[in-house]
Amino acid sequence: MKPAVLSIRVAGRSQRHELAPGELITIGRSSSCGIQVHHASVSREHCVAIYADGKICLNDLQSTHGLSQAGER
Repeated sequence: MKPAVLSIRVAGRSQRHELAPGELITIGRSSSCGIQVHHASVSREHCVAIYADGKICLNDLQSTHGLSQAGER
């Protein structure tokens, strides 16, 4: 299975990241996160992502601002 591409858009800026199948990665501001997003609306450890069964699944880690897709939470 090929890697998936995760697109993260915060404050009008986009970042694209490849996710390998089965890879669990933390997204946030912290330097310990696999994907770092430097913006005040992003928690230190905001969410985790995994690419499995042909889908990207995200799990919010009780972040202050939550997650949204296509403008919806």
